[in-house]
Amino acid sequence: MAHIVSIAFTPRDVERRPTDYYARVPVERATLVEQRGIKGDVKGAGGARQLNVMRAEVLSELAAEGRKVEAGQMGEQLVIAGLDADALVEGMQLQHGNTVVIEIGIPRTGGNRFEYTQGVTRQAWPVGLASWRAWRSAGRLRLGMTSRLFRGPSLP
Repeated sequence: MAHIVSIAFTPRDVERRPTDYYARVPVERATLVEQRGIKGDVKGAGGARQLNVMRAEVLSELAAEGRKVEAGQMGEQLVIAGLDADALVEGMQLQHGNTVVIEIGIPRTGGNRFEYTQGVTRQAWPVGLASWRAWRSAGRLRLGMTSRLFRGPSLP
């Protein structure tokens, strides 16, 4: 069964843009604020990029290539194991526990910071394979929480 294996975010009290890594702190639990992101995350300002989600299986492949894949080092906030990659298309939704819903949006592409910290160009990044921008409803997340993929009405 699909489940959350990593949660990471950037709290306000850490250096915002260290030179050679993403400023993310791993946690066991987090609260999602509707249309914003993880509570206390400086990245949770709303807009199109509220939450970056990756599949654990892709991180394993990238680790084998020598990439930095520790919690948050791909710029992600959530890592989920056991998801069907072919089913992760725009409009699909992930339910975590009984209340938290994340709607899959457009694929995430790496920016200049990603290129620098990972030592790879955007063109070499497997767009659509690993990470998605997501919109979601509020609620609490925890490591190990099960995830269920479904098609439902789009969130506002």
